[in-house]
Amino acid sequence: MAKVIKLKKDSYNCAKLAVASGKLYGTDKIKELMNLEFDEILRFLEENGFRNSVDKSYLQYNGFYLVERVLNDHLSEIYKSVFAGANKVNQKLLESYYLKYQVHNILVVLRCKLANEEEFETYLIGDSKQKSNYIKAFAMPSKEDALEYLVKKLGFNSETALEHFKSGLYNLENYLYKTYYTKLNELNFKFNNIDEKNFSNFIRNYIDLLNARTYLRLKVEDSKSLNFKDFYMFGGRLVLEDFTSLNSKNLDETLKSFNETFGQIEGIDSDSFESLDQRISHHKKDSESLFNGVRFGSPFFALKFLFKVEKEMNQLRVLLKAKYLKLDKAEIERLI
Repeated sequence: MAKVIKLKKDSYNCAKLAVASGKLYGTDKIKELMNLEFDEILRFLEENGFRNSVDKSYLQYNGFYLVERVLNDHLSEIYKSVFAGANKVNQKLLESYYLKYQVHNILVVLRCKLANEEEFETYLIGDSKQKSNYIKAFAMPSKEDALEYLVKKLGFNSETALEHFKSGLYNLENYLYKTYYTKLNELNFKFNNIDEKNFSNFIRNYIDLLNARTYLRLKVEDSKSLNFKDFYMFGGRLVLEDFTSLNSKNLDETLKSFNETFGQIEGIDSDSFESLDQRISHHKKDSESLFNGVRFGSPFFALKFLFKVEKEMNQLRVLLKAKYLKLDKAEIERLI
């Protein structure tokens, strides 16, 4: 049985995060920025909270590289500040959640090596010490050596990871996130029986959505060589049989079953594979309701804040890239 990690009340850190939360832009402010041009938005960000990230990036990068560098650097600084403010016990909760960004960084290294992309550092998230491992891995001549080095650092099974990588990057990505969410779901955090329950529900919801996405992807690709059982993540509400019972149905019938059965559980409205992808993208927005009841002083208050930050970064990323591509305002509104 997993060791119980008893989290501690932390009013001081919550006070700092409450102040920081009040400085976030929010959806309404981001929509106001749609009236500005690309360079004007960057100037606004520089003058309103993003000065260091913009100043260190503006002359060195441009276009999408500049967008990724500014936002990822700003997000890294926020995580660094949140971690530094938490006590050692509560940091375990944050570190467990933050592992997803380490997985993100592994995939950045591999994707950029596969594409011969040199500006990979713009996509990394983390402080300079964490980034050094990925910079070292990127310099390795072999993609397999880079992967083995990184997954060992993070506690994944290197042999299994390499086997999945041989079958394709998507298979590796699924394995890494599957392991991450399994680890997260197995952790036994204790605080007030409410916040940890809501956090568990958040994880379970997301596992269901990832399983649904993977199942539909295999169905769309009509893959005979890949078995969904090998990709299925335990820990969600939906068991393996909920998916494999649909094997004999075609894609349209499967989507209908998702609407009739899974939709009642997860709110999935899947008239297409793309709509399920959109549903997953909106998961963070939906998850906010699970954390509305988090009270001041709770260690989960930090996660509540980080969800808001991640939402803001995603909206700004969409806005800046859309502005750079000179999309019209109606299209940008739809994307945001």
